[in-house]
Amino acid sequence: MDNWNNISDFLQYWFDNNELADEDQRVFEKYYEKYRKDFNPYLRHHFAQQTLEIGNSIRRKRAPRLLEIGTGCGTEALWFALLGAEVTTIDLKPERLAVARARRDWLERKIGRSLNIKFVEASIFEFQSEALFDLVWMEQAYHHIEPREELAPLLFKLLGPNGECHISEANAWNPMLQAQLFSIRGFRTKGVFYDNQGKRHPYGDERITTPFALRRTLLKAGFWSAKSRNFRLLPSSNPPLWWLKVEAAILVILPAASTHYNVIGTKK
Repeated sequence: MDNWNNISDFLQYWFDNNELADEDQRVFEKYYEKYRKDFNPYLRHHFAQQTLEIGNSIRRKRAPRLLEIGTGCGTEALWFALLGAEVTTIDLKPERLAVARARRDWLERKIGRSLNIKFVEASIFEFQSEALFDLVWMEQAYHHIEPREELAPLLFKLLGPNGECHISEANAWNPMLQAQLFSIRGFRTKGVFYDNQGKRHPYGDERITTPFALRRTLLKAGFWSAKSRNFRLLPSSNPPLWWLKVEAAILVILPAASTHYNVIGTKK
């Protein structure tokens, strides 16, 4: 796929080539502002690590029905469709969905085939589907969704037998990350968002949680198992690549020190 060995290569392509119309390009650049300034090898490695388990699940399940909660500008949704998933992706920001659709249209022209992907402007609490999903994916979205206590039971209902819920999140156990977030939003971790129609939506303001708490939430909602993998140790840095082996060894001993983790809940 055009030398895109992983999702980091795919995203880097869009940084290196202005394939979008002016307004869509502006929204894309604002959304990925930090990565565009410095998408160094350390960040590229861990960006790819976020989708490690769900990428394996897509290949194993063969053309699974996948629901993504939080489209953003569509990078993960498009990548999963390229891997062969039947993707439905939802978001409340129409300008971001417009960018994702424009990227989809460009990508289909480039590869010469259609991608099985549907974009929906909706809250997860308003979203309805006639068919159940094989996979649910959330990347840095869980800490924005409120009311949080209603989410896990809803995800359980959206999944079919042997369905998997993959959640990639920032780790509330990491003190450096907590200090960074506190400097941005203080103690206020809940707010209100109004969409383009003026409808009020509660949201979490970087209300991050721990992998233990998230696993417990999924199990309480009825998931048969919930496992986690911790990764990344530095919130914002560009260490040499040899550091990755040192980092991995540290996280074996001190997993709670990670800045990020993936939790996978499986339904019987």
